[in-house]
Amino acid sequence: MKEMRLFLTALFVLFSVSLSAQNITVKGTVTDDRTGEPIPYTSVQVKGTTIGASTDDLGNYAVSTPSNGVLVFVFIGYQTLEVPVNGRKVLNVTLKEDVQNLEGVVVTALGITKKEKTLGYAASKVSSDELTQGRASNVVSGLQGKIAGVKVTSSGATGSSQK
Repeated sequence: MKEMRLFLTALFVLFSVSLSAQNITVKGTVTDDRTGEPIPYTSVQVKGTTIGASTDDLGNYAVSTPSNGVLVFVFIGYQTLEVPVNGRKVLNVTLKEDVQNLEGVVVTALGITKKEKTLGYAASKVSSDELTQGRASNVVSGLQGKIAGVKVTSSGATGSSQK
């Protein structure tokens, strides 16, 4: 009888653990706290894992996570937000701006963000005033001649796109 009780207790514990560790798909939208606008391409990661996703153009995401997991939302210029899932399948979040955090951040060609002091090479800066100074028709034309190594090309036709 004692062995049967021990077996049933062990079975109950195993069943409880397997239920709490099941993955669910969490969906939601990431928006700006001031404007309410969606924030596209926000990184959504399950804390402590390499599982994650990015929001689409409309700020929507879907990620598979344990029902008791924690989602971490990261976007440059906003405060990082950690939200426990607690079994919810819909999780809409609002990120707050963190303007002070932008100081000294460099985004490399591969999209990796690093502190400027940790780079092993020179980084050029172009302020918004410099871009608007020559009254360029678009941002790409405004960069021409302002950063070493940047080459701007176009077909020469009026209104054609630039690369």
